Amino acid sequence: MILALILGAIIGFLTNAPVGPINAAVMTHGLSERFSRGMAIGVGAALMDFIYCAAAMFGISFLSDEPIVNVIFQIAGFAVLIFFGIKSLRIKRDYTEIQSVQSKAEKQALQVEQRIYNVEEKVHLKLKLQGPFFLGILIYLANPSFLPYWLGVSGILQKYHLLVPTQTNNFSFALGVGVGSAGWFYLILYLLLSGKITLKPTVINGIYKFSGVALLGFGTYVGYRLLVFTDWANIFHILSSAF
Repeated sequence: MILALILGAIIGFLTNAPVGPINAAVMTHGLSERFSRGMAIGVGAALMDFIYCAAAMFGISFLSDEPIVNVIFQIAGFAVLIFFGIKSLRIKRDYTEIQSVQSKAEKQALQVEQRIYNVEEKVHLKLKLQGPFFLGILIYLANPSFLPYWLGVSGILQKYHLLVPTQTNNFSFALGVGVGSAGWFYLILYLLLSGKITLKPTVINGIYKFSGVALLGFGTYVGYRLLVFTDWANIFHILSSAF
């Protein structure tokens, strides 16, 4: 249980490291308004990480005895990890590009935020921290890649017995993911507001490189296990029987 929680926290923390709309919204609201509003966005996104990851973990548990399903999720997970790993490593930002990325991400975040305010006016809701919280949720929901990502991660963890698929471990891992995600947003806000870091190109590029190496390393391990330890003869037999 404790190991599942720690593993989930590490993966949740690393998953949110790359710069994107959620990070941009968290930093923008934290810097321009207050820490609590920026953190509320992060908590909303972390909650969705927990929900998506829990759905993936419990869903995979029910399907874990199906060889074809296992292979499909492993291949999907391998592809996702390698794709995002290469993408992160190939990114190199100078100051102008970083400003452009931030501006684009902030624009996406503001568009979602405007929709929230429009809804508030229609239903006469008076939200305080709830507004940024729901903003984090909506920005998260706008990204279709999160659910396939968690499905891939869950399938890999359970297939290779990195996590024993019990209900307690599944819940603990998903909870750890949520805590790790929130921990990342807290850390980045704390460092920004305390003046200990600035968004220099070296910082942004370092984050991308670290994330890319971690994703590629895990993806390579997954690919090796997929090729060497999968009972391909049984898989082809099942496929030929089905058709």
